[in-house]
Amino acid sequence: MILLTGMMGVTALFAQQKAAVYVTEGSSAEYAEVAAAAILRELNFDGTYTAVERTDDFVRVLFKEMGYQRGGAVDDSQIARAGNHLGVDVVVAVQVTTPLNSVYINARIINVESSKVISTGTASVKTADLDVESLEKAAKEVAKKLLFLD
Repeated sequence: MILLTGMMGVTALFAQQKAAVYVTEGSSAEYAEVAAAAILRELNFDGTYTAVERTDDFVRVLFKEMGYQRGGAVDDSQIARAGNHLGVDVVVAVQVTTPLNSVYINARIINVESSKVISTGTASVKTADLDVESLEKAAKEVAKKLLFLD
C-alpha cells in the first residue's frame, strides 16, 4: 500500500499540467498569432505543460463569466477564473506590442487556482530586423524564460 501511494505521488509530481494560451486584448494581431504559436510549441515540446488550444473558448468565457468589456483591462484573477472554467491548470497570457520601432513579446504563466504569476518572460525584435524567423526566435526566448531554462 505504501509503495502504491508513493508511486501515485511520483506520477502526480511528473504529470503535465494543462495550459491554455490567451493572447491579451491590445496585442498586435499580425505578430501575436506567430508569437503565441511559437510559445505554444515550445511549452508542449518541453513536456512540462500540455498546451490546450483554447483561445476562442477563452475569450468566450471571459465575455460570459466576467462581463468583459472590449478594450477594458483584464486582470490576472479574471484570467485565472476563465482558465479554471476551461479545466486547465495554468494560463499563458501573451501580449505582443509594437513600441519604439520594435515588436515586444511579454508573457506570463498564471496558476488558475491561486491567480499567482508562476513565471514571466519578455523578448523583443527591432522592426528593421523583423521577419517570421526572428519573431519565432524571440517567442522561443520568451518560452525558455517561462520554463526557467534561460
